[in-house]
Amino acid sequence: NISHAGDYVVGVLSDCEVGCDIEKNDNAPLKIAEHYFYSSELDYIKNADDKNKAFFTLWTLKESYMKMTGKGMSLALGAFEVVPTADGFILGKSPENRCFFKTTEFDGYIFSVCNEKEFELEQMENCDILDL
Repeated sequence: NISHAGDYVVGVLSDCEVGCDIEKNDNAPLKIAEHYFYSSELDYIKNADDKNKAFFTLWTLKESYMKMTGKGMSLALGAFEVVPTADGFILGKSPENRCFFKTTEFDGYIFSVCNEKEFELEQMENCDILDL
């Protein structure tokens, strides 16, 4: 699965269904959360010190899940819930597949992955694409 934002293109490989998303951590459209996120997700954002980071963390997790299911944006943002826990994030209310999430931040971007099986973000390699 691949995703892109700003100057970055990211990709993940897995032996099962997988989805990923990357977004720049800047000027979050909080009205989207107010209209389409679960109240628990909205509370997570409202209680965060960095509301932009909280929004984009949830957004990338939600989009990575939507991509993992193969439904993409045809799966409504409010059809499932991403729940923050002490150990990361888990899938809450959802009629779809169970999954596992990982998220990280680098260079002002939030990057999240969703996979059907437990996993670790083992390797992140930066590769420059040269214009030949």
